[in-house]
Amino acid sequence: MKGLNLILIFALLLGTNSCFVDNDGKLVSSREKRKELEQGINDVQKKLEQTEKELKRVKRTIVDAKRDSVYRSLHYLILAGTHHPDVKTREAMQKVEKIYANYGLRVIGKNWQEQSKDIIALTNEFEKNKDSINTTITIDLKDILNQLNTAQGNFQTQYEAN
Repeated sequence: MKGLNLILIFALLLGTNSCFVDNDGKLVSSREKRKELEQGINDVQKKLEQTEKELKRVKRTIVDAKRDSVYRSLHYLILAGTHHPDVKTREAMQKVEKIYANYGLRVIGKNWQEQSKDIIALTNEFEKNKDSINTTITIDLKDILNQLNTAQGNFQTQYEAN
């Protein structure tokens, strides 16, 4: 494409089939040059689509990693609470652990859709049983559940955007 003269560019734009001598002294067909340009544009568009697709995948992976991190924090908070020296705290966290035991860390290893379904179900179960769980003792649990709900919402938003 180097050395195209102004007349050749107009011929390409107008779609006429003409032959011109380019700046390097070579005979150039406007139809051939237009096909080359169109192919180049198609190649660039395909690469752009691939790049956009990869960017969406990377964004989804990032929000999933954040969600996994918050979920792990919940796991270790519950584990620590069930071994807490204060009896009231330990008993409250044992109630929490009974609900959590239905899900456990295996949730993180599931595909994105199943993981979302389980996290939503888990947080709903905690919400449904909040009266039986002493939330004043398990205040850290409430904070981590809020973070988990936020991370899940961010993931859902990113996933649905793709």
